[in-house]
Amino acid sequence: MPFFGSNFSRLYYDGTTHHNVDGNHSVTSQEMSYMGSAFPGAWASFRTPKISSSSSQTATSHILDIYSSGHWGAQPVVVIDVHQTYYRPTWWRLMILLDYNYTKMFRIGSPIVTGSNNAYIELQNSGSGSTTVAVTNNSSSWSSSNNGVVAWTPGNTYTEQIGSGTHSGQSVFRQRINFILGGVYYQGFTIVHLMAMGGSNRAHFANTSLGTAQAYYQTQGAGFHLPSVSKPTYYPNTISAGVIL
Repeated sequence: MPFFGSNFSRLYYDGTTHHNVDGNHSVTSQEMSYMGSAFPGAWASFRTPKISSSSSQTATSHILDIYSSGHWGAQPVVVIDVHQTYYRPTWWRLMILLDYNYTKMFRIGSPIVTGSNNAYIELQNSGSGSTTVAVTNNSSSWSSSNNGVVAWTPGNTYTEQIGSGTHSGQSVFRQRINFILGGVYYQGFTIVHLMAMGGSNRAHFANTSLGTAQAYYQTQGAGFHLPSVSKPTYYPNTISAGVIL
């Protein structure tokens, strides 16, 4: 698993430089999902695969699991950009901090949205799939605070304890994150910025099962699992900071 350096350069298999991925490019290989430090201060940024709603059902994608424990520094932070590209465009951004067993969220800046039925994020209790809460760009649960940043702390209702005292005596909790499109016929994706990895400095990808990732974080305490994103391929000569694990 990687410990990401801020100057990681993505390359093609032939060694040539890879262009940045934006809304006009599709993710056709695992090389294209990794975006480097696309957000200021981010360890690493990843674009999740595009999902499409059918003519009868809204599409949902499990994009992220966040793990946290009670140890110092084991409280990960992630920023998620929500992009709905068709047929009504949406963009908005939120930050999530899993503080032990307490989920805290901050909506960053003003959303750029058009029309109604915007894509949104869903918090899901991993131990009870029916226990969820929709986190939308215009949720009435957001409250105003300084500098136009709004915050919401849904608390521990949607977290799941996956280990009792398993991380050097501290318990470990998981928050599951889903991405949901705004209606039928819609298309979209997210960009996930891993800001603060927590104590283990690890991330797991689609090549790791949910059970394996959970077993790892039960003892390591904190980190991320991106179950829909392929593990990137690394080239040691392109990393100026960090190590590959």
